[in-house]
Amino acid sequence: MKKYIYFSIIISTSILFYSCKYDDKTIYPMECSTKSISQLKRQIVETGDTSAYDDLSILLMDYEYGDEELLSYAWIMANKYDYAQAYFDVFDCLTVPYLSDIRQIDSMTAQLAIKYLLIAAKKGHLQSSEIIASDTISENGQDPIGQLCKIFQ
Repeated sequence: MKKYIYFSIIISTSILFYSCKYDDKTIYPMECSTKSISQLKRQIVETGDTSAYDDLSILLMDYEYGDEELLSYAWIMANKYDYAQAYFDVFDCLTVPYLSDIRQIDSMTAQLAIKYLLIAAKKGHLQSSEIIASDTISENGQDPIGQLCKIFQ
């Protein structure tokens, strides 16, 4: 009987392990899904599937270059499919490289980041709305770098 239980545990663990993501030679052990990363990406591009986008963003969260990879899909979901979370993610992806010193961001990138933050808030994205309200951010406000400094101070 004990052998049967141990054997069942080993088989179950093996099935769980091998059903996890193995895509582009990257293993995502924390998140197991029935869809591969390439399937999620295809659904995002072809149909604007918000569930696929949310799954992809979660999968890429712990990936070393996840922000860089997510930016492309956030851009598509924001501009092509008008998805509020994607507008915020564009803002986030544009500012993450500068978190150690936001003053190093160039004014064009800062202006673009603020624009996407404002659109996300206008679309009803809660976190964006809170940032804008607490830091009085506007498209016609002070210089964009100064506004980002207020957000990230």
